[in-house]
Amino acid sequence: MQCPVCKAPHREKIPNVGDFVRCAYCGSNIAITRQTEGKARYREINVGKFFDYIKKKGLKCSFDEVTNQLTYYDGRSVFVTKEGQIDGNESFRIIVERWLNQFLDSR
Repeated sequence: MQCPVCKAPHREKIPNVGDFVRCAYCGSNIAITRQTEGKARYREINVGKFFDYIKKKGLKCSFDEVTNQLTYYDGRSVFVTKEGQIDGNESFRIIVERWLNQFLDSR
């Protein structure tokens, strides 16, 4: 398994709980899922559906479909990839990660 941002290999043990592991090199989150054999794989998300989900939940932000950038009403922004990577402003990234976990749990 490797980080989709910096392509560094993830060699640490994957925990039994949680949907993400953190890259030791660049600090980005790597989305994972569980298979019946216990192996981890990437969980691909539909970023457009994720944005629709957070709009329904009341998060006031705009979404650029070309760059997959979420911009909060106060100017903070993050980029969301189909692999579940969220990069950008730290405080807004934490909010979006929480919404992403809820989105993935609701599917």
